[in-house]
Amino acid sequence: MWTIYLARILSNENLEAIYNRFDPLREDISKDPAFLDEIATIKNPLQHIIQLKDNDIRFSNRIIKAKNRQERYKKGYVLLEGKRLVADAIQAGADLLTIFTTDRQILDTIDFSTTDLNFTVYQVSSSAFRTWSDVQTSQGIMAIFAMPQPDSCPFQQRITLPITVICDNVRDPGNMGTIIRTCAAVGCDRLLAIKGCVDIWDPKVIRSGMGAHFRLPIINDIGWETIVGHLPENSKIYLADHKHSFENNTSSDDNPSKQMFEEMLEKRKQMKRTDLTEDRSYSSANNRFLPLYKNIPINYQSLWSAFSNMKSTDHSTIIIGGETEGVSLQARKLTIENDGKMVYIPLLNDVESLNVGIALSVILIELRKYYEDIVQKSSLIEHKDN
Repeated sequence: MWTIYLARILSNENLEAIYNRFDPLREDISKDPAFLDEIATIKNPLQHIIQLKDNDIRFSNRIIKAKNRQERYKKGYVLLEGKRLVADAIQAGADLLTIFTTDRQILDTIDFSTTDLNFTVYQVSSSAFRTWSDVQTSQGIMAIFAMPQPDSCPFQQRITLPITVICDNVRDPGNMGTIIRTCAAVGCDRLLAIKGCVDIWDPKVIRSGMGAHFRLPIINDIGWETIVGHLPENSKIYLADHKHSFENNTSSDDNPSKQMFEEMLEKRKQMKRTDLTEDRSYSSANNRFLPLYKNIPINYQSLWSAFSNMKSTDHSTIIIGGETEGVSLQARKLTIENDGKMVYIPLLNDVESLNVGIALSVILIELRKYYEDIVQKSSLIEHKDN
């Protein structure tokens, strides 16, 4: 198996040359230790580690570009630091490009059997490594991976539920990483990050995500004008915003803003959209209607009742906002126009709110529970019928 794993990247000429140096009459040449040693060194980057001096730009230039947002997307680089992050990305099927390490023995603790061995390994000094490290206690390994294409996921053994999460104004790297990790753990089908959120491929977000970036399809930097094109038709919209839940309940039916909104909404329903991929009514530029959504009441329900009427075929979209900015007017507009709900978590002991990552975790676990209960009940009914 090891021979096949190494040989798959060798050209036919190289492989034939190796075989010719051994006895062709031997029944199982692949078990010959000398044969295994020779084939293991050819085109195996782990056997050809390149030593770099402290001032070698092959190290500094790559790290600078991977840390810079513009260069990161231009080159398609993703920088990971730490043995666990690198190992998790490899196991998830991420495309490994380059490794920088201070000690080649660190590589012995990582399983590279899922890679194609088409990467380069550099060894650098500890002092040079510390210069570019972002952590206080360095583990002596950084790796550059190819950035996955938007809405794609290298991890092939995914188990998913029909849940999409929209991040709106989430600007804290720690919160964003927690959200990504939670979405992957629950089994969401994708995560959408609206423009204004922290970059999902920022090194701090990646560290907080703990390897989940490669186990979840993510689309970054989406404009609200195109959000509808990323959601399944008739998706159930749930807006998680505890702060505004009770404030909006005081709105009356004779609210002028509500009447104006209803007139506008009726006109929008009668209009035929010519562009199904973009809706300019979500744009904030010169939009006199958008501020009206702030005072339009939304049907709000506690977490324990919001999902009670779900069906197994329903797709759910959860919108989560940042702790400081909250959700945008566009998020409220999407919820209102799709007859969505505002979901809040009942809290005790005068606690006003939860961390956004924790709040989303509670909501997603509850939503997953509802989906699993529906499937379980359906299975029981089918079993009784049979």
